[in-house]
Amino acid sequence: MSGLKRYSKWVALAVVVAVASFLSTQLRQAPEVELPDAPSKQVSVDVKENEAAADTLSSSPKSNSADGLAALGRAAALPGANLSAVPGRLIVKFKEGVSQAGRANARRQERIQVVRELGLVRAELVSVEGRTVADAVRALRQRPDVEYAEPDHIRKPSGYWDFYNNDSTVHDAVDNDAHGTHVAGTIAASVNGQGIVGVAPNVKIMALKFLGPNGGSTSDAIDAIGYATKKGVRISNNSWGGPGYSQALKDAIERSGQLFVAAAGNSSKNQDTSADPDYPAGYNSANVLSVAAVDNRGALASFSNYGATTVDISAPGVNILSSVPGGYSFYSGTSMAAPHVTGVAALAKSVNSALTPADMKNIMMSTGAVAPSTSGKTVTGAIVRARAALSKADTTAPTVKAPVQSLPVATMGTVTVPVTLTWPAATDAGSGVARYQLQQGTNGTYSDVTLSSALARSKYISLSPGSNKYTFRVRAYDRVGNVSAWASGPTFTLSAYQESNTAIVYSGTWKSQSLSGAYGGAVRYATAGGASAKITFSGRNVSWVSRRSTTSGKAEIYLDGARVATVDLYSSTAQTRRVVFSRAVTTGTSHTLQVRVLGTSGRPRVDLDAFVVLR
Repeated sequence: MSGLKRYSKWVALAVVVAVASFLSTQLRQAPEVELPDAPSKQVSVDVKENEAAADTLSSSPKSNSADGLAALGRAAALPGANLSAVPGRLIVKFKEGVSQAGRANARRQERIQVVRELGLVRAELVSVEGRTVADAVRALRQRPDVEYAEPDHIRKPSGYWDFYNNDSTVHDAVDNDAHGTHVAGTIAASVNGQGIVGVAPNVKIMALKFLGPNGGSTSDAIDAIGYATKKGVRISNNSWGGPGYSQALKDAIERSGQLFVAAAGNSSKNQDTSADPDYPAGYNSANVLSVAAVDNRGALASFSNYGATTVDISAPGVNILSSVPGGYSFYSGTSMAAPHVTGVAALAKSVNSALTPADMKNIMMSTGAVAPSTSGKTVTGAIVRARAALSKADTTAPTVKAPVQSLPVATMGTVTVPVTLTWPAATDAGSGVARYQLQQGTNGTYSDVTLSSALARSKYISLSPGSNKYTFRVRAYDRVGNVSAWASGPTFTLSAYQESNTAIVYSGTWKSQSLSGAYGGAVRYATAGGASAKITFSGRNVSWVSRRSTTSGKAEIYLDGARVATVDLYSSTAQTRRVVFSRAVTTGTSHTLQVRVLGTSGRPRVDLDAFVVLR
């Protein structure tokens, strides 16, 4: 099949992407993103192509122009054949300093009237009376008070679609915009378990439409760009274009402050050497990123425009599945390639909000994957690569806080003490935290500690009491490999005071008993209410180790003389070496912990196996 097909009614404008919130959250929990298929602006362009062609003029930059328009295109464009334009309309920009009266006089002399202002470029869309657009343009270009005059060219969507029916229609549902919806889905379709997922599923999109069944005009494209500029849009996808150089359109793009991602076009032509390259992709503007299409093997698509100096990079654009009104469909075209690049640019912007359009363009072009079939056909000879782009865009490491250790209520080891390490979630303004790394230091020697999952923020570990000095440290990695500094907790030791230790002061009647499974093999127990055991200590955390059973009763816990808890030791099955109470305390001062037997009816026994202090 050769050539482009006629396009369906209201097939789309640029889908303009605004990065409104950052993907540190977006990459993980993406909310619904509506993909609008209703036009935000419709423009009636009911001109058949053969009628429009009768009133055309080449608008490639003039080499003999006194206004200095030569060499403003990306290539040294030669005058082209007839190019479709809106009948009776042209774009005029007067020179700076020309008064309103002077402009009005020029309009009278040239028989033109203002249709509307093109504020972004300080130009006018005008209608021509009693003469052809070509005559009016020629006359206006000779005036010393006019900076430039040009036809209002018709632009078309850069899609390439109906191989199945092999006919002249691409989308047959009346008044339905499949092209724009397809492009939007590639950029931003939600993570919702249905259909497809966009490259950047949590960006906000602004659908601005100026294309109709016969295309759309340059002046309407300028209005759309101006609207997006006023709304603060920083990235725009432009899956449209066609021959016809427009200084006004170039000015609008350069003044937009946007990374202007543009489909290279589907005419299988070399943009470097063509007499009529496709625009806006053909502009040499610093903020234009021109995108060719490749297939799933990385081969340049047969329909794609190319150019070693004018087409920047490539992206998938053959048989791309994306959203259309009412479902999903496979489309091909540089229209489908451009939104892949736009999505990656949005990801890059989301992890580094300071990126300028030039920064984003540089990142896209410097991080692509080599595609041999595009060597000599694009500036980079590469396919856009999302992860590499994110890695270059996100240069900020996460921030993490030190782990905190505590003595949990749990089962003691035979000779070890249970310790729990916890730490708060790391913060990362870029791509988001991907994993944590925990290390244990024992007397200054560190080793990795296995976590239950990449994002786990706690660890239960058993340590030996005695003279060992323990330190735990944690660091965080983000999704593109940046790593935080280590955050180290305090160095600590563990002391286990078994029931016979002289540091424990008993009052009342306590008896000793050898007990299988007890920490150290023995316990002391009391059955009379009021009996107590007390230890004086300094440290960060203290715990009481006891036995639970069917005959075990209750005890009150006093910390520094104040009752802080009542512990019930009853259990339907016997449990030895249980940490039944644990409490963090302030460091740098002396504390007392006292266990007082309540003398519970029917089950009066309270055991003291050990006290453990973390200091």
